[in-house]
Amino acid sequence: MNSFVRVLACAAMATAASVGALPAQAGDIVADWASVKTPPAPELKQVTVDPRTTALLVLDFMKGNCGQRPRCKAALPSVKKLIDAAHKRSPHQPRSP
Repeated sequence: MNSFVRVLACAAMATAASVGALPAQAGDIVADWASVKTPPAPELKQVTVDPRTTALLVLDFMKGNCGQRPRCKAALPSVKKLIDAAHKRSPHQPRSP
């Protein structure tokens, strides 16, 4: 029973410590919207891709969500070209859920 009490006490102290370590809550995001500063765009850098060790993931291009957004629909030919190029260079078979 003594070890159970010790474990329970440790759990209580850990819970109290984690609650005390939570960050302060921010104000209402709608009220703060005008003062929010976005970070600068990341610098684009040249990379080398090894098709043997690199996966190309193409996600969320479904009729239900992409078909409703003009920019997404406009990107489809470029995405198809990228997928076709990856198929030609990849030693692995493509997979789809």
